[in-house]
Amino acid sequence: MKLMPVSIILKLIFVWVTQRK
Repeated sequence: MKLMPVSIILKLIFVWVTQRK
């Protein structure tokens, strides 16, 4: 279980983009 789920990565990117706005 060392691979991070893609869901977490996508969520982080989404939050980053929304905060960047």
